[in-house]
Amino acid sequence: MSSPPPAIVREDILSAAEQRAHREATIDIKQLARINELKRSFRRLIDPGIMRPNKKEDALASLKTLVALSDNLLREPDNPKYQQFKLTNNVIKKRLVDVKGAIEYAVDLGFHLKVEDLQPTYIFNNRHLEDLQIGNEILKETLDREMEKQSRAQNPKLTEREMIEITRRNVQLNFEDDRRAKLLKDKREAELRAVREATGASAPAASQVPTTDSRIPPGGVTLNGYVESGNEESTLTHTSDNVSDDEE
Repeated sequence: MSSPPPAIVREDILSAAEQRAHREATIDIKQLARINELKRSFRRLIDPGIMRPNKKEDALASLKTLVALSDNLLREPDNPKYQQFKLTNNVIKKRLVDVKGAIEYAVDLGFHLKVEDLQPTYIFNNRHLEDLQIGNEILKETLDREMEKQSRAQNPKLTEREMIEITRRNVQLNFEDDRRAKLLKDKREAELRAVREATGASAPAASQVPTTDSRIPPGGVTLNGYVESGNEESTLTHTSDNVSDDEE
């Protein structure tokens, strides 16, 4: 059995590459959308979820406790010591159980309630490591912003340049997710365009009309209407345009 022509093989390879790039772009965009939605959900759990119904100092203390729990797990995800916390623990009771919205945040981080030895215990599910990482990031983002607010309150006489810098940083935090989404989308679209262009470039070009030289007999009339002597020759060259099919 004869092998397919090289042009067909190349077409198949480029087509497969385009399909693979399209699938990867779709997966990445969906994953990015999921991450952005998770971030929005965690931010809502903090404010209004935790910050609004509690005293500010209690709310911030609970956020710091959640950061400690998630930091330990991210550093040592397989350490049983960090994979659970008991509601009977005094610190947990004061900073999570007694603070409205704090336990709900822990649940979204990946902890689930289980009763062991008649003691209610929250145990972490390793399948939620990505959620844990995102939730940890939002906790730290919130604490950094609160520290910045406190610093501003303690130093009311900030210079105009400092105020501009603080505003710039806040805007950057608010829009960084959208920028990342746009950059990723542009990157994937560029990759798809490159594959399409490569596919188009590989298509066989239309037959070309060969260049021919037409000799004008001596003494003929040139294109500008003048008569040339019989000792000179004029050459009229016709060159065809190369035509290729554009593919989307």
